[in-house]
Amino acid sequence: MTTVHLQVARPAGPAYPFGSRIAAAVYLAAAQALAALARAGRKPTPDAKSPAEEAQAVRELAWEYQGVDLRFAADLRAAADRHERVHGIG
Repeated sequence: MTTVHLQVARPAGPAYPFGSRIAAAVYLAAAQALAALARAGRKPTPDAKSPAEEAQAVRELAWEYQGVDLRFAADLRAAADRHERVHGIG
């Protein structure tokens, strides 16, 4: 029978040096400040449309693609129909 002995050395010094805590605090404060600036710069979201209006918008897009790609236009119309069925409109 073979026995293996492993010697594991303990790290020298403290687990979390004081300087790393300061650096982490500075990084966290900078990240929060950047996130606040990003939120402040966003445009307000437009009002949500009703499912019928969304389906109509997709159908209008399908008409725009009718002359370019017939299959894509057909897929858009099918998606609008499915959207109405899911929401119980038509």
